[in-house]
Amino acid sequence: MSDVRTKPSDRTSTTAIARRMLDQYHFSILKDMVGLLMVPVNTTRKQDYVRALAEVLFTPAAVEKGLSLLSERERKALTLLQNVEDRLETGRLQSLLLRQGLVEPESKKKYRYHVPYSSIIFTRADQRTSFGAVLGRLMAVGLVCGTGIVTLDYSNRTKVYYDNVQSLYIPDPVRSLLPEPPPLQPEVYRVEDLTHVDESSARAFQRDLYFYWSTARANPLTLTKQGRLYKRDLHLVNEALLHPQDLGEKGEPDHPRLIFLRLLLTGLGMLEQDDSQIRAVRDPRFFAQRPASRIRQTFECWRDGSFWNEALSISHVTIAGAGSRVDPAPAGIARARARVLDHIAKLQQKRAQPEQWTLVQHLVGEVRLTDYDFVFPRNYRPRTSHYYQAYERYTPRFTPYISYGNEMGWSFSPPFQDEEEGWESVEAWFIRAILLEPLYWMGLADIGYAEGNALAYRLTPVGAWVLGVGPEVDIPDTEGRVVVQPNFELFALDPISDLTLSRLDEFAERTRAERAIKYEITRTSVFRAQRHGWTADSIIDALRKMSDTPLPQNVVRTLHEWQELHERITIRRGAALLQAVDGDLLDRLVEDSSIRPHLATRPGETVAVISSRLGETEELVLALQAMGYPPARTRSPRDTARPSFTIDKAGQLHFSIALPSIYLYEQLALFTGQDEQGRYWLTQSAIQRALEQGMSVNDILSMLQTLHLGPLPRWVEIKVRAWGHYYGSAALETVALVQIRDSETLRELLSEPEIGEILHVFAPDENKVLAVVDTEHLNALSELFAERGITLQDKLD
Repeated sequence: MSDVRTKPSDRTSTTAIARRMLDQYHFSILKDMVGLLMVPVNTTRKQDYVRALAEVLFTPAAVEKGLSLLSERERKALTLLQNVEDRLETGRLQSLLLRQGLVEPESKKKYRYHVPYSSIIFTRADQRTSFGAVLGRLMAVGLVCGTGIVTLDYSNRTKVYYDNVQSLYIPDPVRSLLPEPPPLQPEVYRVEDLTHVDESSARAFQRDLYFYWSTARANPLTLTKQGRLYKRDLHLVNEALLHPQDLGEKGEPDHPRLIFLRLLLTGLGMLEQDDSQIRAVRDPRFFAQRPASRIRQTFECWRDGSFWNEALSISHVTIAGAGSRVDPAPAGIARARARVLDHIAKLQQKRAQPEQWTLVQHLVGEVRLTDYDFVFPRNYRPRTSHYYQAYERYTPRFTPYISYGNEMGWSFSPPFQDEEEGWESVEAWFIRAILLEPLYWMGLADIGYAEGNALAYRLTPVGAWVLGVGPEVDIPDTEGRVVVQPNFELFALDPISDLTLSRLDEFAERTRAERAIKYEITRTSVFRAQRHGWTADSIIDALRKMSDTPLPQNVVRTLHEWQELHERITIRRGAALLQAVDGDLLDRLVEDSSIRPHLATRPGETVAVISSRLGETEELVLALQAMGYPPARTRSPRDTARPSFTIDKAGQLHFSIALPSIYLYEQLALFTGQDEQGRYWLTQSAIQRALEQGMSVNDILSMLQTLHLGPLPRWVEIKVRAWGHYYGSAALETVALVQIRDSETLRELLSEPEIGEILHVFAPDENKVLAVVDTEHLNALSELFAERGITLQDKLD
């Protein structure tokens, strides 16, 4: 069916609109209209009725006449339709009228589908209390137009009739002539009627964003296979926030605000996920922005993003197919969220005083009335043989709360009995979730409670601003002031920017996060900063810019001392070293004019660092060869995996060259000991240490066999296995074996009580490994076992 809603430019076009509307109607409706509006028609042809009514409808006189024929309840129903900008599904209108008490629930016993509609439409006003009567009257007086046809089991009509009309609207020509409806004013709630108010703070939320990010910067966070933070990292993050939550034994899924912070930071580009780890972007631009810009950017990231799914906050229903908190939300969720925010903004614009409270239920009612399908589009197809129950009855076949009934493929449980229950359980709570979670968390709305229930909300000034219904809020944009104490404590006093805090976190330990944030400068925190390029001078310069008083001299002096200590040890990655057999040789090399230019520093008596300039090492090798000192070169640990030493009976290692590679020393340090003279020994304590660090006896033997010059002596293998308790323990027990002629004889002997008590069949447990030894060899076996570290017990297990 075509929609006849167009703007008329003159009476001719208005008549054409009316004619198209009337052509869609069943002839019976036209007869009712003629009777109510008293339009003279002298024929019985439908076209004559259409022509006569089209000349009358949508005129000031017809609208005035139609209004005069309405009861008070029918006028209120008309006003409700006036407040709806678009068409309204017939079933939706019935639900709204029932909710507001404008119609009475239909009774199957009272009406039947075969009762003539004129008998309902033409009854007295006090009798027109059913939805069918109100709907019929509004259509029959020409003020409300019906369009679209739904399928009925008991009828095959192809024209719009009272019982099969799909949706309703007020034609534009009529709307322009109707009196303006009274505006829907939000119900104002007084703060004194609330028992508890949760005031939100955008500033506190921004600070928590910073604290979360700074925690991840200092300690990368680890995710489980399900994409959740491990509990230890969750507690670490939680303790860093302004107001830590009581986590108990629950994990991240049970603390939605902490998940929201993490996903929002990721959406803002301040956190990055690398496989199973969450890392902070080192220097995000976000913290350098003005506070107001950061708040708006945070709001827009949530409003337009897919990282958050408010439907998962509906705790009393289970949604199959919706995924988890860390899964992206479908596009429909972001659209629904934006539409709810539009309704919040429109209600705010209607307020006489912006700081007034709005009932949560009023917002829910506004969305229910004007934007019912904001989450799930409905497909109304009533299937019943009783008209007056047609839009009341709810059938699972057409429910949007099952996977094939919505574009997201979600199924809700427990199943809902009717449309009203479904909407109140899902859409109404979706709206509440937006208010009680993101808007409240981000400091954009305060929540008022009465008897433990969230009853009302109030946009904060910054909340009204980001929604476009309030002026921009003046938020102080200063770096703040830092007080430096002689005991190395720092106090960052509010208002202070997160950019300043990020600098402090580089070289100081944060110990308390309240209105005055407390830090402590420690040698460890300064060392951490030095690793990222800070020096004592740059730290002192930063503190002087943050503080309006001179720095304590002991703090300045100590920072310089720590800098000197730091510079004593320098880590050079990938550096080339020159080792000499003794200090005298290296002295001679350093003094030589052909060698000295190739060396950078001399950190030890026998070690020098080769210059990192390209080709320097090759030139040094040529210079050493020219002096008669051809060097042994080792480029990687793999180069040392060759025979390099022998082991004497005492366990000392003797190297084949005077100066082994440091890589060889590194490998030997795993399972050998070193004395004060620098000699290496194979000892029981060194073997035990290697086993404790994860090596096995076979690992040690494999390395010894690779590095030993010639075959590894048998006694070394025996010692290593003994020290490593490779063979475990054993048990020795003396028994006497009796040999019987055959098994049959043994069975007969065992059957005799006197023999059966003292003679037993020798049948060892299959789980026990037993061996036989002659008694004359027992002492020798004990000595051999002891040599191999096997302890002999005197009783079998």
